[in-house]
Amino acid sequence: MSTDWSRRALLGTVATVLAGCSADSETAATATESSPTASETGTEAGEFESLRTDDPVLIWAVALPEAVVTPPALDPGADRLYVGAGKHYGETPTPTDQRESSNGALYSLRTVDGQKEWGTATPGPIAAQPLVHDERIHAVAGIGGPLEPSIGEPEIVAYGADGEQLWTAAPGGPELSLLGADGGRVFGGSRDDQLVGTENRSLFALGDDGAVVWERDASDAMGGAVAGAHLLHWDGTEELAAYSLETGTEAWQVSEAPILTSNENPELRSALEPVVFDGLCFTKSSEAADGSQSLVARSVADGSERWRYEPPDGGTFRPTGVATSTGVADGHHEDPSIVGTGDDGTVFSLSDDGTERWRTTVGGVRRGSPLVGDRIYVHGNGTIYALDPTEGPERWRASVPGNGTLRLISNGVVALSNRENDSVVASFRSDGSERWRYETSKDLTQPAVHGNRVYVGTADGTVLAFAAE
Repeated sequence: MSTDWSRRALLGTVATVLAGCSADSETAATATESSPTASETGTEAGEFESLRTDDPVLIWAVALPEAVVTPPALDPGADRLYVGAGKHYGETPTPTDQRESSNGALYSLRTVDGQKEWGTATPGPIAAQPLVHDERIHAVAGIGGPLEPSIGEPEIVAYGADGEQLWTAAPGGPELSLLGADGGRVFGGSRDDQLVGTENRSLFALGDDGAVVWERDASDAMGGAVAGAHLLHWDGTEELAAYSLETGTEAWQVSEAPILTSNENPELRSALEPVVFDGLCFTKSSEAADGSQSLVARSVADGSERWRYEPPDGGTFRPTGVATSTGVADGHHEDPSIVGTGDDGTVFSLSDDGTERWRTTVGGVRRGSPLVGDRIYVHGNGTIYALDPTEGPERWRASVPGNGTLRLISNGVVALSNRENDSVVASFRSDGSERWRYETSKDLTQPAVHGNRVYVGTADGTVLAFAAE
């Protein structure tokens, strides 16, 4: 294994820890170590299996023969959940003669009951969350790199809604990432996790038939997003660049790191996504002498600075997240605003020109962008905080112990945390009352969410669908 420093090593552990005291709320359904059981026994290897469960928090559960370690993907219009599967061997090399089969699989499940529409073997384990676009399901199959040199040469595989394999593409590179899609094209990049150079690394666009539309040298594709007419590209360092979706030519570049929608799991191969809305992307300015940084709003079109923000009363401030509000709070319409967080627990609301509307402090917010619906949700030091979007007062708080992430649902928020032999998923209404809580010893994927429905996979191949109420 190479001794060079890697971006993944420098990114470190980025999941925010959720722990603390739960809010006063109505009693909710709780399931603890209540694993679903097989409806039939003696299932042959490779056979899909529906599971029987009496847990009130579960709508359905199914068992796949392969591990599920990347988030499932939803196609709400088709009522389908696409689940990629296959063994990942982590950060420790495993001798080839001790490895299981390198093959993975992709499954299409009905969201209403979990029944399998189709399942197909893939050339290697699915390396990241599938991408659904233009009635196709795209997946990165195979994981290369110095840590896992024999788990299949990575390639991008596209399937139709009926499970038929449409095409494969192998742009090259030890690891591949899907960064986004637009107008029938899929955009991706390669990476080898090393800090310098662009050898064996590129950005590329694939047409609806899998043919390479354009390809260019670039540094590691650690994150990216389609934004207007451009593909934003982040290589894990203090740099953000934009490339033309049409030709791949560089449009602009700034020496500032982007604000990301999430800072979760850089050790996995899902690319991280820069925050983009209303024609703007957001970066962190270079550090001042005291370590402070500004939140900088930039035009997606040309990278120019539109405005910057730092608290007017000074102090050391480092932005960690930003989001836009819906302009609706408690059923009342307000002017939309921009909401941000700092690593010192600062939460603030800005007008669209960057002028501060209000600012408050909660405990220990460190990473990740806030979530904004009827409430502003942030998390830090093990506690979920729900703030009023209008003026910022705290409405309620709740706890979910361990490393955690939040997802908006239609009337509240869902939290998921993974700790060693102790994982939790919990759903809260916007008034702070707990809908349900599910605890297990299994490692869980990040959730896929639609409405109030929540779907997760587990390392032992179980896929779980949680009740809306």
